[in-house]
Amino acid sequence: EAVDAQHQKVLEKTQQVQQLSLLLDDLVVDVDGCISQSVLTKTLTGKREALKQIGLEIKQLEALHSTLDVDDSGKVSVCDFFVGVFSLSGSKTWGKLCRDHQNRMLLVSMNALDTSSHEKLGSITADIDLIHR
Repeated sequence: EAVDAQHQKVLEKTQQVQQLSLLLDDLVVDVDGCISQSVLTKTLTGKREALKQIGLEIKQLEALHSTLDVDDSGKVSVCDFFVGVFSLSGSKTWGKLCRDHQNRMLLVSMNALDTSSHEKLGSITADIDLIHR
């Protein structure tokens, strides 16, 4: 019974995200696959009733965007945004999936930073060697 209830919750959340995706069909996404909060708000402003019908509100989605904007760039990846919408259900399963997704994204960022740091350190080391010659 608990599994059936959880399964039903997941189905409902999936339908909600699919409907939100249709509402965001005209959303402008930048070249990095990110959306700004102002573009999100502008896109959804005329769609308040449709959002209410699927159990969402603009303020809720703006707050989600702000929460996901961890680097204060004003932008959030579309993927992260939709994963965040799933987490709004309060489901433990989705919460865990969202944390796993965030951890993977953090790991990717850390690996990129590590690679970049090693490249820059190598360049600095080469410059120092050149000066000492």
